[in-house]
Amino acid sequence: MHDRLRAEAVRLQVVRGRLQVRELPGGTPVSPGRTSNWGEVYPVSHVVSHDGGTERVCDRLEGVAQETYRQSVGGVTNRLRQAMRNANRYLYLRNRVRRERQPLLAAMGCLAIRGMDAYACGAGPYSIFLVAKGRVRSFVTPAEDDAESMADDSRRNGYPLGRSAKLEDPRFSYRQLQPGDWILLVAGAQASMLRRIADQLAVIAGENDINRAAQHVCGMTEWSAEVSALLVRVGSDTPQLEEVPRLKPEGARRSLVSTVQTFLPIGGHEKGRKAEVSQRLPEGKNLPPSAQQRYVQEEDAFAKSPDSGLIRDWGEKQDGGRPRSSRQSHDFLQQSAEICRLTGAVLLSLLSALWGGGQRLVTAGVELIRCTWKWIRHHRILERLARISELALFGTWAASKGLAVRILPERQASMTTYKAAARPMAKAKVRGFQPSLRSRVLIGALIILAVALAVITSGLRIKWRLEQAEMERLTSQVEESLRLAELEEDWRARAALLAEAQELIDQAAEAQGNSLAIRELSDRLESQWVLAAGGVGVAFGSEPVLAVPEGVSRRIIVPHNEVYILNEAAQRLYRYELDQQGDPLAEQGPWTWELSGETGTVAAELVVDMAWADAANGRLTPAVLMVTSEGSLVELNPSGTARNVSVSDSVHWGDVGAVRTYEGNLYVLDVGRGNILKYVATGDDYLDPPMNYIAKPESVPWDSVIDMAIDGSIYLLLSNGSIMKFAAGQPQAFTQEGLHPLLENPVALFASPDSGSVFVAEPSQARIVEFSTDGRFLRQFRETSGQDGALADLQAFGVDVARDRLLVGTRAGVFSTSLPPAE
Repeated sequence: MHDRLRAEAVRLQVVRGRLQVRELPGGTPVSPGRTSNWGEVYPVSHVVSHDGGTERVCDRLEGVAQETYRQSVGGVTNRLRQAMRNANRYLYLRNRVRRERQPLLAAMGCLAIRGMDAYACGAGPYSIFLVAKGRVRSFVTPAEDDAESMADDSRRNGYPLGRSAKLEDPRFSYRQLQPGDWILLVAGAQASMLRRIADQLAVIAGENDINRAAQHVCGMTEWSAEVSALLVRVGSDTPQLEEVPRLKPEGARRSLVSTVQTFLPIGGHEKGRKAEVSQRLPEGKNLPPSAQQRYVQEEDAFAKSPDSGLIRDWGEKQDGGRPRSSRQSHDFLQQSAEICRLTGAVLLSLLSALWGGGQRLVTAGVELIRCTWKWIRHHRILERLARISELALFGTWAASKGLAVRILPERQASMTTYKAAARPMAKAKVRGFQPSLRSRVLIGALIILAVALAVITSGLRIKWRLEQAEMERLTSQVEESLRLAELEEDWRARAALLAEAQELIDQAAEAQGNSLAIRELSDRLESQWVLAAGGVGVAFGSEPVLAVPEGVSRRIIVPHNEVYILNEAAQRLYRYELDQQGDPLAEQGPWTWELSGETGTVAAELVVDMAWADAANGRLTPAVLMVTSEGSLVELNPSGTARNVSVSDSVHWGDVGAVRTYEGNLYVLDVGRGNILKYVATGDDYLDPPMNYIAKPESVPWDSVIDMAIDGSIYLLLSNGSIMKFAAGQPQAFTQEGLHPLLENPVALFASPDSGSVFVAEPSQARIVEFSTDGRFLRQFRETSGQDGALADLQAFGVDVARDRLLVGTRAGVFSTSLPPAE
């Protein structure tokens, strides 16, 4: 019989150096028969091939594992196996559909708790620790931190998820749980650090609940890398009965203590009665001796009654109960009945599995024979084999006949004697021609070699024809998939067809190499991918139009006939003159400005962002505004003169993430204060106190905000791909409807009043996505085939709205292309 346990879970996740603690739904019994016959599963995953921004992928992987575990058939280990396989298949298909240059590889650990039994498995660098009675035990071999140990983890725990379509059978571990045990699931490369945390958790776990334990974990160490973990506390769901020490004086007095009810003594002698009576009286009551005696007699009568539920096997016989031997026989019969029931269920499941497996095996065998016979008839294998056998037999016969003729001794010819006139007694003996043994061996070897060459040539020719037939079959299937994809209107069905065509092209490339036909099919497939996702092909030149020293790393703005490029790493600002077509003037070099002490700034200050401010709404001079890490605002006018701008309350700025302007007003994204500060211009300075733009700042996850844009409304770009829109401080809908695949790792955002669109750059998928101002997907720009990958190396971008030009900054420089007109 399984006891009933209660589990509580807390999710620990390190994202960009910060530990996030999230309490998961828990506290329900995990024994069979209440919510599920197979307990509950607790998965934890972590993407090991990317630095960050993959929280949504981990959530989807864990959701797939949980849903598969609930819907699968079979026992606990089979459900865990199916959960791991489906999670791996989901991540593999995601990598195939999105065609990223570096596929996502994830480590996952799964823990299933059923009754008092715990089963664990996983893939990749993962570890599962059990804290029981102050000791730390490992379910599996813990993962280490260095690269050599990570390779060993692949051999011990299997390769990470998403590496291939098929996943090796994971290794399973088993432990029996007790109330009060703690389990720590770790997925990622920092398992050794969390092993030390598990050792410290063993010291404080018994004295704290799960929330306080999680708070202790938060303060134990500094988090230097991203990692995911799950903390599970196992408790009891039924009252626990414990034996208390015997009472002095002598006597076989025993009593029971329940975690739910107060204890009642059972049996005993008359010695020490007064001491016991005083101990058993209710607290805070002074009763006369007769009332005390009556109170104790009522308790004894209740304890001896069968309804009390406290009579247990504490003596040979209790009044009002059954003898000990009778109770033992009853318990034995109950246990035997339970064992028989479980054995019958196991046998029925085994017979059902054998019957179903036998049927599937027979069906698969018949299908294999049918397909083999069809393939043999299609390629005329029997005719070719007959021809080869005929040639081989003929060659063998010819070789054997030649050897027999040349090697066996011939019949000797009769000797003829000629009489000579001069010498009547002289005789000449003439014999027929007989080759030597060496000549016979050489002739036989040449015949055998010729037959072997003929057989090998025929075999190679047949193999080449078979490969050509297989190539023609794959090519026809790829063309059929591409044709169906062109006719399909549903994006998901079209993506599935294109993924199938990609897999067939990969198979053909493995068989034939990089042939001309395969390259043509790959180009067609690439164009289909672009069209399927609403893409528009753009072409950049082979050389950058602006060879910026030290590359581009932060911001590009294009006001009027100039382009400003901020290099955050080198702390320099470059200005280039543009012609009417938006190309830089060849005869003029860049004008360079560098932050120095002349503007009144200190040496430790760094420029973190810049924006162009027009002369409007009280502002007198158009200029470039740059914000520094220490809260200073520097103005650079078109003549090249720089000065410090006076800004009210700038000393109280926290962590400034971006700065923007609109109609002369200044907007500062202050992540530290958790709001956007709006300043109204007073001349060329901002002396009035700021206003908090966001009405409800608590609804914004400020730690995830990475960029800001403004066109009258304000747009905030989050690290998970979401975009939040605000108008007059109130949130507005921005759904990204129609975009496939979704944004996952964006880096920059652009919007302006003249563009009428919102642009988002995502280098991980080599694209720039264009939305309408209400969040509808319009199109996405991807490079045409044969390009070197400027969008994949994107670090900053800008849009020249007046000339419909797109500027992309990479480490090699700035590339430029024309934006196709919208349909």
